[in-house]
Amino acid sequence: METLIRDRYTKPLKRDGFQFRDSDLEICKLFAPGSKYRQPWGYRYLPTSYIFRLLGRGTHPRTSRERLEDLRAYDYIDLPEAFVFGEPLSRQFVWELGREGIAELELDGFPVRLSRDSEPHKLLESITFASIEMASSEFNEPIVVPTQPDVPFRPDGPFFRMFGYFAAVEIDMGTEQQDRKIYEKICNFLKLIHTGQFKDLMVVFILSRPGRYLEASKQLKIAIDNNNYPHRYAKQFGFLKYEWKTKKGAVRHFTRHVTHIPPLTSWFATSQYLRVGNIPPFTFRGGERGREAEAHQGTESTAHPN
Repeated sequence: METLIRDRYTKPLKRDGFQFRDSDLEICKLFAPGSKYRQPWGYRYLPTSYIFRLLGRGTHPRTSRERLEDLRAYDYIDLPEAFVFGEPLSRQFVWELGREGIAELELDGFPVRLSRDSEPHKLLESITFASIEMASSEFNEPIVVPTQPDVPFRPDGPFFRMFGYFAAVEIDMGTEQQDRKIYEKICNFLKLIHTGQFKDLMVVFILSRPGRYLEASKQLKIAIDNNNYPHRYAKQFGFLKYEWKTKKGAVRHFTRHVTHIPPLTSWFATSQYLRVGNIPPFTFRGGERGREAEAHQGTESTAHPN
């Protein structure tokens, strides 16, 4: 499906007779992070090809493209500069909520506050949670987003329940200096598990850099030993090196330069997540509580949406 808009540097002209529709409001809600605006959640950034699939619309590609151009012309949605200048012209657009879109949601009773830090990190977070939503639709598995617990740190996205798991997601772009940041993240989740309130929590790290699994698993072992936590807590951490294959078989990775955009699939639920030591990997869609894989395959866990 061709969903590219070729001129990313110049805003489209305003079209006579344009009217903002209820269906356009749903697009704006799609770009409002959190679960106050739509269920199960909204997104900070989204690629072009994700938008109408997440909304469940079978709109013709040309019609969809023209509607996005109209909404961009009137500032309801926009292209963040971080994903425009210096990026490959062949890559599809990445979108965010625009000034008028924010105002429209505020009129509807939903104030929106958008941060502009760590754009590639936030894009991979959105791509990950879009895959979770697609898995829910594909496998008819409900996503439950409970009242978010009061925790002393901010995870990437909301805690949620799916396939029998109470899960939290952490995005790792592989840029943390000397692993200190990933160690701190692991310690935060270990503390939650140790309180007993989160005893069934499954924490998954989406790793964008090849080889990051070895570093992350090492930090998990160190964090457990340094804090004298039971070794069984290690079972509640999974690690996935995120990559995908093109139709021609080329392997792509998500990087902070965002040179490639993965297709929207249910990879989050169907991929195997590695764990440390001899603990077998698991998948979310695997039967009872995401039936754990019986055999440890390979040294790194890989997502292949195609």
